[in-house]
Amino acid sequence: MSQVWFAPRIVGAGASARFDFDGDSDALESALTREKTLHEVARLAREHGMKRLKLYMMVGLPGEIDEDIDELITFGNQISSVIPLSLGIAPFVSKRNTPLDGLPFSGIQVVEQRLSRLRSGARGRFEVRATSARWAWVEYVLAQGGAAEGRAVLDAVRAGGKFAHYKKAFEALPQARKKRPLAVATL
Repeated sequence: MSQVWFAPRIVGAGASARFDFDGDSDALESALTREKTLHEVARLAREHGMKRLKLYMMVGLPGEIDEDIDELITFGNQISSVIPLSLGIAPFVSKRNTPLDGLPFSGIQVVEQRLSRLRSGARGRFEVRATSARWAWVEYVLAQGGAAEGRAVLDAVRAGGKFAHYKKAFEALPQARKKRPLAVATL
């Protein structure tokens, strides 16, 4: 990555640089390219006076294991030794008409365990900002669902709009009306 590429992109970015990556470990994404690129981004961000680097990642990808989270922690520690780091973490949600369409949701408990492991490993060294595993499940149901799930949203909102209302409304759907079964990965 050259300074010619990097410098114009930080002029309007304020005090931080933002980059999105989908995998959380070398096993789940092209390791050498990502690692070299992000170390270079961190170095250039610091050189150009940025105060913080923000990286956006996902957890709960198919095939992910605890060691992948440990690797992300190690990576976060390496980057944060160059420049303060914030990780924005979203649980993986399979979206329709994408290459990963139809893949299962890892499960609320699995995602929460992975986030807890990540937060514990990051403690005091870099920041972890994660979206809710429960609301990611709602997003998954909607992304993989159809009209019946849309009507269930209306029921949930009318009932108060809390997670429990969404869960109850989705679980009340007749199996025959679901566009496809809602899969949850098993360990």
